[in-house]
Amino acid sequence: MENAAALPVAASTDVLIRADAGQIAKLLSDEGYRAKVEADKDGTPFIKSGSGGRNFTVYFMGCDGGVKLGPCSSIEFYTGFTIGKPFPIERTNEWNAKSRYARTYVDKENDPVIEMDIYLDAGGMPRAQFVENLQIWTEAMADFDSFVFDDGAGAKTKK
Repeated sequence: MENAAALPVAASTDVLIRADAGQIAKLLSDEGYRAKVEADKDGTPFIKSGSGGRNFTVYFMGCDGGVKLGPCSSIEFYTGFTIGKPFPIERTNEWNAKSRYARTYVDKENDPVIEMDIYLDAGGMPRAQFVENLQIWTEAMADFDSFVFDDGAGAKTKK
């Protein structure tokens, strides 16, 4: 029989992180990030933040009847880059073939975009795991910045 004391157990006081704008904004702030909750024209909240000199937005997804009516199931980290010329789709394919967690595409203005989704339904996610995902996001965003502006020379896309 295994020693039960040796098995890791989550503290009962551990608050689970859900797709809640106020809770995530506080967590971002507690972790040293800027976090400003705003709302789009239909009242759906989003969070403006940033890391390493690059802005990003946290969008709330999978909302049951809209966030005003029900909880959301996930969030999406998002940032777009303006480079002044069309970004080759082959470069986004190159990134996506090597990147494990974040995905990229070219938006309607032919600028590169990077996104990463976090599923938070089914009761939420422990804070430490959310913070780890936030770190994965900020590293992927920084790597993609290098990939876009330095032709990939400094990018560490294998995660």
